[in-house]
Amino acid sequence: MGSQGQPGAGLDVSIIGGGIAGVTLALGLLARGIIPIVYERAESFREVGAGIGFTPNSERAMKVLDPRIHAAFKRVTVQNGTDWFMWMDGFSRKDDEMQSDEDNLIHKMYLGERGFEGCHRADFLEELIKMMPKDTIRFRKSLDSYNDPGDDGRVRLRFTDGSTVDTDVGMARCRNDPEKNLTNKPVYG
Repeated sequence: MGSQGQPGAGLDVSIIGGGIAGVTLALGLLARGIIPIVYERAESFREVGAGIGFTPNSERAMKVLDPRIHAAFKRVTVQNGTDWFMWMDGFSRKDDEMQSDEDNLIHKMYLGERGFEGCHRADFLEELIKMMPKDTIRFRKSLDSYNDPGDDGRVRLRFTDGSTVDTDVGMARCRNDPEKNLTNKPVYG
């Protein structure tokens, strides 16, 4: 429940997924006095071992959501070797042809000094998690299904362990898995 006197007070918000997007959304809501619950199917927070980069617009969005999100990113960021974003053609050359990067360059865009920085996903998620109140996280909760809003205007979320939660707003995004992707949009009660 949100804090009394705050916008969204009394609003139940459920976020399905404790990855970077889910935790970032939760932190943005917390900064506005709305206390969401994050439901994560894993036993603990974890992220794949890949890099992620953010443009200046993404960094501005982090600051708007909660300046601490941007500060967390900056603590783990690595500056790219160039301030140019380059699109390369990796399909047109023949296997026996050796071409330079210049020959494969399709488009090049200047991003400004330090305009595009990145980090390891797990490092960024770890920094974000440090800011999450422990009582806003539920592990081993995998979304199975949901019902459209009932007469009370609330959505019922069903988890694979048989438990249910009634919520005013449910946010879910299952990673590019059409079999498990129940919704890619908010579900409002």
